Amino acid sequence: MKYPEKYNQLNLVEQQLLGFCHAKQGYNLESLIDSMGLTNDEWQDMKNREMVDHIDETVIDEIDGYFESKEWLKENYPQILNQ
Repeated sequence: MKYPEKYNQLNLVEQQLLGFCHAKQGYNLESLIDSMGLTNDEWQDMKNREMVDHIDETVIDEIDGYFESKEWLKENYPQILNQ
């Protein structure tokens, strides 16, 4: 395995362990999305590139709902998101 590939694999392992620790500490999916700084555009890109095929459909729906709610808040109550 070449160095860049090994480094990328180690990054993936680190990300998975961080996600596991996040959940083990009692945080929910919404807080994980916030802590990652994942944007709706990034999420849609991941879905378009079929990067989420291994994720349970209920989790995908929950993430979609998170971004839909955030968009609704942005349109109807922009002052909340600008704090």
